[in-house]
Amino acid sequence: TPRETMDDRETLHFLRRVVYDHSGIHLTHKEEGLLTTRVARRVRELRLPSARHYAELLHSPEGRPEIPSLIDAVTINYTFFFREQAQFHALAAQVFPRLLAERGAGEGGALRIWSAGCSSGEEPYSIAVTLAEVVGNPERCDARILATDINRRVIRIGSRGVYPEDRFVHMPREYHHKYLVRDADTPAGSFRLCDEIRALVAFRRYNILRDAAPLRGTLDVIFCRNVMIYFDPPTKTRLLSNFLRYLAPGGYLFIGESEKLDGGGLGFEPAGPSIFRKAWGQGPPGR
Repeated sequence: TPRETMDDRETLHFLRRVVYDHSGIHLTHKEEGLLTTRVARRVRELRLPSARHYAELLHSPEGRPEIPSLIDAVTINYTFFFREQAQFHALAAQVFPRLLAERGAGEGGALRIWSAGCSSGEEPYSIAVTLAEVVGNPERCDARILATDINRRVIRIGSRGVYPEDRFVHMPREYHHKYLVRDADTPAGSFRLCDEIRALVAFRRYNILRDAAPLRGTLDVIFCRNVMIYFDPPTKTRLLSNFLRYLAPGGYLFIGESEKLDGGGLGFEPAGPSIFRKAWGQGPPGR
């Protein structure tokens, strides 16, 4: 059976290597059970005899279109609105007011935000709602939120902007009537984000380790939370170096509460709960 075949160490090693090479995700021996289960599902869907045959498919030129499906299968997408609430309090009380004042957003300035590893979109929409609360009317400032993930399925979910009720349990109740919609086009037991919030967020499939810079110019805020826990130390260092390069001086990086910055911060200064700021001396201000 596929599950038995996955005990073959050579097959397991090859599949882990494919995942690492194409996503940067370092599947340890502890995650072999997840890899076994998810690959067995793809083997059944493709009607292949075994996991070894699946590995042979991936190794062949004809199998290259299957690699994104493998990445989709093994990526973990656990999230909800306003996850790690202390960071959103800081975003509303400190980060956005400071950036809006420094960048002159609302008076011709621009605010550029990237949700890297956005999963199914709850994080970037939470950012958008927080911004709307700070500025009153988002149309008053030139703000754009880019939401990216390597998983194609979650990008489609985020683009629709429709979620089950239980994803909103940590969203402040007063936001529900302002930003959530339930109409004839919304499935029972779900809410849709209002058009004004959805318009702030653009979704795109993106590989944060292999693709070019996500936007032209520099960014003001990067959220990359609970993503680096899947990377080995060299990959984390490379990613943080990229983030430092992408951020404008004074820009902010948000990471997961369980994550740490290695290498003494690599040019970042502490600025809040798992929040870091690029020092103003790190390159010239402006765009």
